[in-house]
Amino acid sequence: MTSKLTLTAFVILLITTPLSMADPIVQKQNFSGITGFPDNLTFNKFNAGGTLTSVKITLNLQITGGSLIIDNDSNNPIVGTFEFGINVALYSADVSLTGGPIKAQALNSLSVNLGGNYNDGDNDFSPDPPDGCLYNGSNVSDKESGLVSNLTQYEGSDTYNIAVLTSLHTEHDITSKFEYRVNPYPAVNGYVEVSYTYDPIPEPATVTILCLGAAFMLRDFRNSKSDI
Repeated sequence: MTSKLTLTAFVILLITTPLSMADPIVQKQNFSGITGFPDNLTFNKFNAGGTLTSVKITLNLQITGGSLIIDNDSNNPIVGTFEFGINVALYSADVSLTGGPIKAQALNSLSVNLGGNYNDGDNDFSPDPPDGCLYNGSNVSDKESGLVSNLTQYEGSDTYNIAVLTSLHTEHDITSKFEYRVNPYPAVNGYVEVSYTYDPIPEPATVTILCLGAAFMLRDFRNSKSDI
C-alpha cells in the first residue's frame, strides 16, 4: 500500500511540476535601399544552454514605388503582360542555408494595351503622353522561409554573415517591338530573421525533484520486497 501511495504521489508530482520550456531565440536584421544594392547582415550563433533542434531562416521584403515607362514608336500595337519589381537572394560564405540561396520576388504585374504609333517617335521616354506611357509601381510584398539541415555550423560563440543581393526584375510576353525603361527603381524594405529552437537543460530544481521521487520509489520497492 505504501509503495502505491508513493507511486501515485510521484506521478502527481511529475504532472504538477512543469519542465522548463525554452522560447525560440529569434534574431532579426533589417535592410533597405533602392533596388540594386547589396547588404551584409551579421547574426550570432547559438550559444545557449541546451541542444539546438532547428534553425529557420525567413526572408521578408516589400517594394514601394518605382515607375515603368513604355515607348511604342512602331505601327504595331503592343498587347500583353509586363512584370517589374525586384529579385532578392540570400547567400552566405560562412554557413549553409536551406539547401541553396533563399530567394524571393516582389513584382508589379501590369496589363499593357497600346495602339500603334502611340508616341511621337522621339524615344525620349517622357512619362507624359503622347511621348510615353507611365505605369507607377505599387506596394508589393513577399515572404520566403526554410529550415537549415546542417545545424552544427550554427553552434558556437562567434558570428556569421548573410549577404542580401537585390536586382531589378523585368519580364513580359509582348511580341511586338517596343522600348521600355524603369525609372526610378522601386525602393526596398525588408528583414532577415533567424530563429533557433532548442531543448533546454532541465532546471536544477526539476532535476532534484525527479531524483528524490526516484529515490523514494526505489526505497519503497526494496521495502516491499523485504516484507514478502
